[in-house]
Amino acid sequence: MLREKLIIPSVILSSGLFALSFFNWRYGWLIYFFLLPYLLVSNNFLLKKSFVSGWLFGFLAHGLNLIWIIPTIINGGAGLLLAITGWVALSLYCGLYFAIFFWLNKIFAPEFSVGKIIFAASLWVFLEYLRSHLFGGFPFGITGYAPVKYWPLLSPARLGGVYAVSFLIIAFNLTVARFFLQRPKIKTIFVLGFILWLNLSGILSYPVYQDGRDLKVALLQGNIRQEEKFDPDQREKIITIYKNLIAKVSSEKPDIIIWPETAWPDLINNSPGAISVISPAAFQLVGALTFTGGKYYNSALLLDAHQKNIWQHHKTHLVPFGELVPFRRWLGFIEYFQTYVDITAGKKIFLPAEISAAGGQIKLGVTICSENFFPEISRQWARNGVNLLINITNDAWFGNTSTLPQHFAMNVLRAVETGRPVVVAGNAGISGIIDQTGKIVSTLPVYQRGFLTGKVSYVRYPAKTFYGEFGNFFVIIILVVIFSGIGRKIYAERIRKKDNGLTGASLT
Repeated sequence: MLREKLIIPSVILSSGLFALSFFNWRYGWLIYFFLLPYLLVSNNFLLKKSFVSGWLFGFLAHGLNLIWIIPTIINGGAGLLLAITGWVALSLYCGLYFAIFFWLNKIFAPEFSVGKIIFAASLWVFLEYLRSHLFGGFPFGITGYAPVKYWPLLSPARLGGVYAVSFLIIAFNLTVARFFLQRPKIKTIFVLGFILWLNLSGILSYPVYQDGRDLKVALLQGNIRQEEKFDPDQREKIITIYKNLIAKVSSEKPDIIIWPETAWPDLINNSPGAISVISPAAFQLVGALTFTGGKYYNSALLLDAHQKNIWQHHKTHLVPFGELVPFRRWLGFIEYFQTYVDITAGKKIFLPAEISAAGGQIKLGVTICSENFFPEISRQWARNGVNLLINITNDAWFGNTSTLPQHFAMNVLRAVETGRPVVVAGNAGISGIIDQTGKIVSTLPVYQRGFLTGKVSYVRYPAKTFYGEFGNFFVIIILVVIFSGIGRKIYAERIRKKDNGLTGASLT
């Protein structure tokens, strides 16, 4: 009876811990305990109650974490009603994965044995993987992104990507619950220590970088209001802002100046010579919309010191309802609420850009905004030999919400997974520099106009990571664990029914 009364408070507490761990990097450690209140209360729930309470938990947890959806949709030109509807629908969708987890876990792993903990953590991670890829993918709220401030805990990502970090987080949560719910305690303490060792042991595998070189970068943060970005009346003002920023930063003699996503306030095809008004003696990477062959692209263009375009990359993975309307034949009615100009996805070529610097030639790979959601894209750049990853983004859509630190956190994991440093140039922030171990070297405050310069250490021939070489091999392993657990459960049930049948026959 007491547990019945505590279910709502436990859901609220666990949801709050989940959301708070993403709200600010300093609270990321809470993700290692967010399941505990709910698990202690729901341990003896039946199937239906596990599903319903799990969905409530997931809806509230993601609802708190995704509150930024409301200002984002409003900033896109839609009304409050559509914004709230979108927020509720997305929270229900993400919460459904919680419900499926607790329901399946109740069927196949109701106890807290070590084997069941491994099964449950594997199931959770596979559901995170599905959510990150189904329907275009939505990786916000993936548990492995929470503890980015505590970079030593991210080292397992070198082996299994962000999903390896998630696995250990969930395993830790479940093992702490086991400590309170089951005996003996000594075995549980040993398991907790082993999980902690797995979290930290990857640090020992970091290579020693003997061939260290430095590239001096300048990251521009224009802080242009979203409604002004493509307003023709604001065009000259925006160009002047970037011209002044570059004039200031040029005195520091950077090797490359990096603009945010779509920073150029016009189709760059309409004014190909206009960028010549800005003429630093450095390479520039410029984010701009381009129009080629009757199609619009979200692009990054590399200009040499003479403003000659020597390389470009078109964004390959677009945001549904942000850059295009998916299934337009059936969902075209959305344009009654908001006007869309569909962006075209670029070809997945991933040919590195090359620039010369004091340390010699350096190869660059660029992700545009949400391309950094997907580890596979950064991994492909790394496999093609880049020394440095660059993410250009425009997060002004989101307002001053937790989206900005969450988006930046994804770049931290991309650095660890690939063993490459990452630099980020954001229109509203967070702009910053991340080293190849995932340590955040420096950042600019959000919604502040300015620039950030710094030396990025890189190596000519970067060390390879297991994840970089073999990709989502860890996901294959957890699938084997899941199917093995399901198979064992089915086999055990058959044996039990057979034994019951034999017992019944002997009694007659």
